[in-house]
Amino acid sequence: MKNNFIYISALFVLSCSNPVELEPVDSNDKSLKTGVFNDNNGEQNQSDGSSNGIIRSNHEVKVLKHIPGKRYSYLNVEENGKAYWIATMREEFSVNVSYAYNEGIEKLDYTSTELARTFDRIILVSKLFPMSDHENHVHSNTGSDQNVATFKEKVNIPKTSTPLKQIVENSSRFKNKSVEVTARVVKVNPGIMDRNWIHLQDDTKNEFDFVCTSNQDIPVGHTVTLKGIITLNKDFGAGYSYDIIMENATVK
Repeated sequence: MKNNFIYISALFVLSCSNPVELEPVDSNDKSLKTGVFNDNNGEQNQSDGSSNGIIRSNHEVKVLKHIPGKRYSYLNVEENGKAYWIATMREEFSVNVSYAYNEGIEKLDYTSTELARTFDRIILVSKLFPMSDHENHVHSNTGSDQNVATFKEKVNIPKTSTPLKQIVENSSRFKNKSVEVTARVVKVNPGIMDRNWIHLQDDTKNEFDFVCTSNQDIPVGHTVTLKGIITLNKDFGAGYSYDIIMENATVK
């Protein structure tokens, strides 16, 4: 099974004469042309698509300023003595406290309709972790695209939901059928190919990277009940190929 995922979320930019070097990857990646923030209320942040790059490396930053939006947090941060902006799902962040992230997308000339503001440069990050929790919640990037958050709390699966282990080990039984699952969201790649790519774990088969697609925004860390269609051997193109995937999932 081949899973090439891009860990994305929110990112806005501060113009810096000496920006931090973030080692962007392939600026021609098709996923970079897709809007990252897109919700049901019509809020959408847009970029001209130029000079965008995927970032896959560990970064430790200190928050200098926090601007909370309706759905996203915009943070002016400092790394190695250089300041820049990032954006992520809205949470409570403290000024002068250090956080960490290990994947994101760099965008230039990026406009947030939520703030009615254009950032010269910004990093879209799907999850920021306090430094005290970083080692416990994020796998190091060792050549795998997983980098999912981990949690100690167990998932309580109701009788109406099918455990992921059953779906994975008996996939032919569920082919093209509508299935309900209850699981924790451990990673989200939003706004790629006009859908969000949600990685799930329910403690029954966590070694399998179970993915569903949805038009709904579900933050990392939430335990949700989803209903969608199980599809086998699905190839979306651009490296998105799955032995098993749940499509068009909605929160029940």
